[in-house]
Amino acid sequence: MSRPTPFDLVFGGLEDRFATLTEAAAAAGRDPREWTDFAALPEVQRLLAEMETPGLVERNPDAADEYLAALYVGYRFHVAGGRPVVLTRERLAPWLDRLPPATAPAIPGGACYLQLPEGWIWAQADPGQPHEPLDGLFLVAAPRGDAVTVLAVLGLREARGGFTQVSLRARFTDFAAARAVGRHPPFAPLMEGGAMAGFRSVATAGELLSLAHLALVAAAD
Repeated sequence: MSRPTPFDLVFGGLEDRFATLTEAAAAAGRDPREWTDFAALPEVQRLLAEMETPGLVERNPDAADEYLAALYVGYRFHVAGGRPVVLTRERLAPWLDRLPPATAPAIPGGACYLQLPEGWIWAQADPGQPHEPLDGLFLVAAPRGDAVTVLAVLGLREARGGFTQVSLRARFTDFAAARAVGRHPPFAPLMEGGAMAGFRSVATAGELLSLAHLALVAAAD
């Protein structure tokens, strides 16, 4: 039985709204694949108003960007076909001890969800926050091909009805920079007992980019 994706649990009922969004963008002469055009659409603003937890944005202004990032990657993933790229531990593990390629990563369809081995790779949304299992990564390329939106999904479970997320927008040069500053050994576990359990951890934004790059290579291998 396949695992549910964050799209299934959070965005699965929005297909009709996404279709309306696409039509509205075409009528307004905007490209919804472009971050700024997407954010400016009235339908996007309506959806964000429905998604946002009351009072959260007022208490934490950064939350507005995170809601927008989640809606953007969910929309782009849906438009690209909505099929996750499933990576087994056996397929991914050999790559995690290597350097990512020097070439820019290729994102299939321009938007994908890399579903990682369940309960194996862990991360924290912020220092001091609990370590949570990394379910997967949304990767979305800008239409001009010069940048990527990465959204890491942590702590996804059906009973929760949501997830913790960490998002960043990176240029392809950032992937090369991340390649040069990785930990040794890469993705070493940070939790007590993590090494004995065979876990891996993502500690920094650069390590997140390296994981995304290596996972894409493993998926294409």
